[in-house]
Amino acid sequence: MLRKGVLGVLLAQKKKKVTIVVGLASYEIDLKEACKFFATKFSCGSSVSGDDEIVIQGDVKDDLFDILPEKWSQIDEDDIDDLGEKK
Repeated sequence: MLRKGVLGVLLAQKKKKVTIVVGLASYEIDLKEACKFFATKFSCGSSVSGDDEIVIQGDVKDDLFDILPEKWSQIDEDDIDDLGEKK
């Protein structure tokens, strides 16, 4: 089974952006701990939404490609997919 972390940016109301991180649970990462880390790192709001989804306020997608493998060694940068933007 191939494990993947997936990143996507969605437009929220009033044209504010949020970054959605999906797939961290497949790496056995505690979502609440990751959520708190993202909120502190990016100085923004962050919340766990659903079983395997974290919503981060703001467009921090590009930063996550470096931060995820740096913080959690089990994630390889090649395992991260960019879903692009969705309205």
